[in-house]
Amino acid sequence: MSELSKVPVTVLKGVGEAMAEKLAKVGLENLQDVLFHLPLRYQDRTRVVPIGQLRPGQDAVIEGVVSGADVTMGKRRSLVVRLGDGSGVLSLRFYHFSNAQKEGLKRGTHLRCYGEARPGASGLEIYHPEYRALNGDEPPPPVEQTLTPIYRPPKALPSNACACCASRAWACSARAACRTGCPTNWPGTTSWRRWTMPSATCTTRRPTPTSTSLPKASTGPSTAWPSKNC
Repeated sequence: MSELSKVPVTVLKGVGEAMAEKLAKVGLENLQDVLFHLPLRYQDRTRVVPIGQLRPGQDAVIEGVVSGADVTMGKRRSLVVRLGDGSGVLSLRFYHFSNAQKEGLKRGTHLRCYGEARPGASGLEIYHPEYRALNGDEPPPPVEQTLTPIYRPPKALPSNACACCASRAWACSARAACRTGCPTNWPGTTSWRRWTMPSATCTTRRPTPTSTSLPKASTGPSTAWPSKNC
């Protein structure tokens, strides 16, 4: 990986001098630094969970049909959207919304959402979920095939900046066909020696839910790859 340590982050698409300076403040100065900047945790967006199976505190992808959307005037004005899928019903609550957004969440709209289910005034609620409308005449798009890495972004940078940089750095290393083996002092040396660096960093960046090469880190910090050994 010594070659990648000589390549500045500015070779990555979308990384100019200003962003490079901000990345440097947290030790990300070259492609090798970015490749081994580990995710803080992972999100599992690989399956759709029935609403009736949700538990408080669970992050999940759900799908359902809007049965109603109303603006409520409690302690804070909010838009409450009722969503059901036949197994259960929950509310999507938005404290910041526009009239156009409200109009797009009319009764009968089919949605796919992601967020954390929490106990609320109307039962389980998801606050400000990520969502997209689905076309009822077409099959829903496939879910993610791998866990989604979440990075702690440097201050003054978009929350997805590190994820984008890591993805592009991995693509650069794969194109360069880096064949450096993993250090022999890593755990499980017999099996790990057979890995190439691109495949190893790819598994760290985008593990599958059933991957045995990473600890169960879908809801917590990743400790699988000690970067000091790389």
